[in-house]
Amino acid sequence: NVKYTLGLSFPNLPYYIDGDIKITQSSTILKYIALRDPDQQLLGETDEQKVRVDMFYQQLYDTLFAFVMIVINPDYENLKAGWIEGFPKRFQEIEDFIGDRQFSAGDMVTYVDFFLYEILEWQLNFNPGCLDTFPSLKSVHDRIAKLDKIAAYLKSERCIKSPFTSPIAKWGN
Repeated sequence: NVKYTLGLSFPNLPYYIDGDIKITQSSTILKYIALRDPDQQLLGETDEQKVRVDMFYQQLYDTLFAFVMIVINPDYENLKAGWIEGFPKRFQEIEDFIGDRQFSAGDMVTYVDFFLYEILEWQLNFNPGCLDTFPSLKSVHDRIAKLDKIAAYLKSERCIKSPFTSPIAKWGN
């Protein structure tokens, strides 16, 4: 209920407050943090990388949205097998997009890599072993988890392992 007292335009979780700037919506928070990066590398360095990052974000969003529509569906138990069966095709496109890059835009991490990490965490919790045939995705996931500040957070008491979804969901709540 605190979120309603903070002067947020769209009271929601998560929210982020930086001085007078008050933000909700995960993607906006991620992009704001990337914009605050003094070197702006979290957005990508070149125009090609910036477009690649934005395009990849949209693709990942569509993927996550499709997954959420299944886990909030009252017919979830009948739909989950279809998601698992379709996982290889859906995630092969993402695997191919990463290719032999260290991260989605090349050798440096960008804000979209953190979103990818989150989606992969959801998928690994939903279907353990789902990345076994996706070496690029598994490598990016592992690289993100090993970044100093991420690794420290994952080991800390502040790390929230779940819930992934809202209470209305049939999985991850």
